[in-house]
Amino acid sequence: MTKMSKPRLASYLCLLPGFYLFARYILSQLQNCTENWLLGWDPSARFSISLQMAAGIREGNLWKPLWLFLDSPTWPGLRSFLEALGILFLGADSKINTHLTLFTFFALILVSHYILYKSIRSWFMIAILCFGFDWMLFQTEPILIYANTGMLEIQGAVFFLLCVEAFYQLQKTSNWNSQNLWFFSLASLLLLFTKYPYALQFLIALLFFFFLQNFTETKSFLKKYLQWFFWEASRRMLLPFLIVLFIILILGGIGWIAIPNKNTIHLIQLFSIILVIDTNHFFLLESKDSSRTVFTEKLRKLWLWIFLPSLAWILIHPDRFASLFPTVKLEQGENDLFLFLSSLYGDLPLHFSLILIAILYSILLGSKNRKRLRRSKFFFYMSLAVLVIVGQRLLTSNQQARHIYHVYPVLLLSILFLFQELALYINVYLRKGLWKVYNSRCKNTTNLVFQWLTLILQFFILILLVGVSYFYLPHFFQEKNQNICYVEKKYDVSAIPRWIQEIQPRYLLDGTVLLNDLPKNHINRADSQLIIESYAYENKIKLTVNSKLSDINNWNQLIRISSSCSEMETISQLRRLSEADIKLQFVQKEEFPSKQEGLAACIEQYNLLEEY
Repeated sequence: MTKMSKPRLASYLCLLPGFYLFARYILSQLQNCTENWLLGWDPSARFSISLQMAAGIREGNLWKPLWLFLDSPTWPGLRSFLEALGILFLGADSKINTHLTLFTFFALILVSHYILYKSIRSWFMIAILCFGFDWMLFQTEPILIYANTGMLEIQGAVFFLLCVEAFYQLQKTSNWNSQNLWFFSLASLLLLFTKYPYALQFLIALLFFFFLQNFTETKSFLKKYLQWFFWEASRRMLLPFLIVLFIILILGGIGWIAIPNKNTIHLIQLFSIILVIDTNHFFLLESKDSSRTVFTEKLRKLWLWIFLPSLAWILIHPDRFASLFPTVKLEQGENDLFLFLSSLYGDLPLHFSLILIAILYSILLGSKNRKRLRRSKFFFYMSLAVLVIVGQRLLTSNQQARHIYHVYPVLLLSILFLFQELALYINVYLRKGLWKVYNSRCKNTTNLVFQWLTLILQFFILILLVGVSYFYLPHFFQEKNQNICYVEKKYDVSAIPRWIQEIQPRYLLDGTVLLNDLPKNHINRADSQLIIESYAYENKIKLTVNSKLSDINNWNQLIRISSSCSEMETISQLRRLSEADIKLQFVQKEEFPSKQEGLAACIEQYNLLEEY
């Protein structure tokens, strides 16, 4: 058996605990989380887009799904496109959404195992670390909660992990050619098409990490770039325009002059487009400069392959660029300076102490051997994860613990890489010391017996680990079954959606306008609307939701869902300010048969008449 060999059977054994834990998780979810077909706000809005994509494909109008994919200001269209394919084959079932997340959760386990497999030589260490990852992952409650939802945290975790690994593999090579860059570029685009903030966080962390690794070269590059930028901008009479634009933005920001919010965003977008074009021009000139450095060439390739595609996708769509500002400026969650630190401590109590040990070890190792620290994979993973978390804390007021859940698997792997590195050092010291003493006193036969005993011991440890997971984890899931469900069980949250499912065949006709007047903070607002949209898709009913109507002759009736009934005669919500109200003819109404607090709902049906 050579040093590099990895017996197939032994390598495959390390996958068994992960498969078993995943199966136990699925069973636990099926038994205890019966309300996960309720998607919630964001997943319901995305699934609504998926229904529109599927309807376009079904009708042969391929332009419609393509346009919805390209015109995706708030959420990228990748998830909706995958859901649309599922809808075409399986029907308008909201569980398609959660099943896709479960699939990405399984993919997360496989990708993590593969990274460990490719990073480590010893098959025994591969098995130990794969088991360690599975053990820690299935002890991480937020991951278990979000793995069976329509949220994007798990999908983001997969592509964020691929981005970190791709960047690490690129850093190991001296030749950054297209063959080495294409996978990194693809992974970063998949992360972008999962969630725009995830990609921007990663790009900022990547750039900061790359500059810190090459601090001296960075200072020289920034000096050269700024000199070129101001010279070129002045020569093209662009600098005065940029200065005026910058002053306007500053004065608008401090309130000295009044600038409409949308105009401010468009000015920032214009400034960003100019900056991107000039930066691209600078790197184009650098590629022709024979005196360019290795650092500048690497940075140029990062710009062309990683940064430029993502920035171009965001900047070419005004609404897409504008949607980032409400996300960044939204004051949501706890205004706590140490929110993410406390989240890490609460979600990963054991792992948190190991993370602190890893950071302390990095400081000690860096003070003694900086080159070895830079080659360390655990330090690479840990640094990018920490930079993303710090960036999320400093660059936005939208502070929610779930915004860093996609970083957790990278943190877990960094702990395992630290363990592997320490085990390697211990092994080296043992070989230098005790192993020499042992070899000097033993003959070849005894040596062979010792090797076989070591091999048997390794298999025994593997079997022990598998047995522990088999007997312990069922109890773990049984104890946690009330806590790993995304939909809370404080009261019957599915009552109103089920009621709408039951009565909607009596109300929905072809050419229906749906007005969702449930309060914006109503827990069933999004799911109730999605149920009606799904029914309309299945029965090929022409339906529009909360749309401004320019010509009411294309529509037959109005369905209104709200928290209380009110027989209306006219309505202005579906018209523009300059247009006349729509006259209504009341047909029927029905109240949700429950007086329980928080469960009030009403559905009303009206005929649309001539303009009032």
